[in-house]
Amino acid sequence: MAELGRLPEKQSTKVDLPSSCLLALRRLLLYLEVAPPRSLHARHSAPVLLFVDGSADPCAAEPSGFKAGVGACILDPASREYLFFGGLIPQRILKRWVAQGARHVIAQAELLPVLLARCSFRRLLEGRPFICFVDNEAARAGLIRGSSSNDNSAEIIEEIICHDMRDHAIGWYARVPSESNLADAPSRGRHPESLAGWAAPRRVEPDFRAKPFG
Repeated sequence: MAELGRLPEKQSTKVDLPSSCLLALRRLLLYLEVAPPRSLHARHSAPVLLFVDGSADPCAAEPSGFKAGVGACILDPASREYLFFGGLIPQRILKRWVAQGARHVIAQAELLPVLLARCSFRRLLEGRPFICFVDNEAARAGLIRGSSSNDNSAEIIEEIICHDMRDHAIGWYARVPSESNLADAPSRGRHPESLAGWAAPRRVEPDFRAKPFG
């Protein structure tokens, strides 16, 4: 309930709740209604490794004023699978962010591939621990807190948390330097590098119709 804790203290008993608080309360209701008890095991298999990245640059030729991309790579130590996706963020999503007052979209571009990965790689993440490597500190902080003061970012984080509850996945969000981020290449339209001991990288297509953008 961190969002409620940020409300300023007032003498009045009536407080207008911001959208971030309303989202937090809806999340709590959903959790109480549908989330089963979480099982924690003393021993786990090696965690799945997930690398994500987003890019965003001003572009006057685009309707939103931005050209942005996402990328993600996942490595499964159990099967040695190596999957990835990459692509441009549709203008309808960028325009939605800008219409809600965003002057920059890089934070959302860094968060979106985490959500897309939870959909595209669900088979490998369900019920398993994973480490998600992010090279944007604002995005990583929001994922750890489970909230954001930015409405666009909070909306994405909200859906990621819904996947956590549904898939019983246990995630850890870590910082990775951009030059060491496997997802940097696919976020810019390039093929990721191959790794010794792993299968050749196999492409999957991200679904930009995932909630809340569907």
